[in-house]
Amino acid sequence: MSEEPFTDMYELIDAIEAVIKAADPAKREALASTIDAYHDDFPEDFHWAIGAQAPTLLSHLMMN
Repeated sequence: MSEEPFTDMYELIDAIEAVIKAADPAKREALASTIDAYHDDFPEDFHWAIGAQAPTLLSHLMMN
């Protein structure tokens, strides 16, 4: 019985990081500004999303 390799969460995060690093600097700055604005407008949601419930945020990103 052969086991097929699987892609785990860390490989997914590494791939997302690589895409962000390769992106146009202006688009990276726009993303950073958007994240900062989300933090400023919804600080409780932001801190909840980057805390223990972070997989929930990733799930929403993947499904939209």
